[in-house]
Amino acid sequence: PVGPNVQALRWTRATGFVELGVLASHSAALASSWANDISADGGTIVGWSQQGGVTGNDLYKNDNLIAIKWTEASGMVALDKLTDQVASVAYGVNADGSVIVGEALVPKAVAGFTINESNAVRWTGGSVQTVAAWLAANGVNNGTNQYQEALGVSDDGNVVVGYGIINEHQQGYLARGAAAAPTP
Repeated sequence: PVGPNVQALRWTRATGFVELGVLASHSAALASSWANDISADGGTIVGWSQQGGVTGNDLYKNDNLIAIKWTEASGMVALDKLTDQVASVAYGVNADGSVIVGEALVPKAVAGFTINESNAVRWTGGSVQTVAAWLAANGVNNGTNQYQEALGVSDDGNVVVGYGIINEHQQGYLARGAAAAPTP
């Protein structure tokens, strides 16, 4: 975040710039929201809402940083959470707003310490799953790959791009669901 009290905006020719606000649970002074992507039909905006007055590692606990979806009909709503999730961000949305991708942080014990592990996630129809789980459900053997962030999604929602530890190297990935499999 660049500074406090930043607000996500939507612009249309009819309304000009309109602030999208923050989540109701982020009502503290200087709460902020950020928009990262908008669906091709213009109806869905995704990003995050951040509690005011919270900085540093405190952002990554107590739901101080939550992935959001905004639509004209429902306004700003928090996206579903993974089990034990402490923070999340939405980075991309497909053409009609039905698939959203991003990152969720979940605590993990490693060598006697607890770290927040990054998980690439995919939100659809009011639920969330990791990209690894989505791929496994589509018959992909993930091996030891760790999908850490999902940064974009195709118009139909069946291709996700991001980065992670793939084949033991920090690198980008392109993940395809069953519907996106190339035809012979």
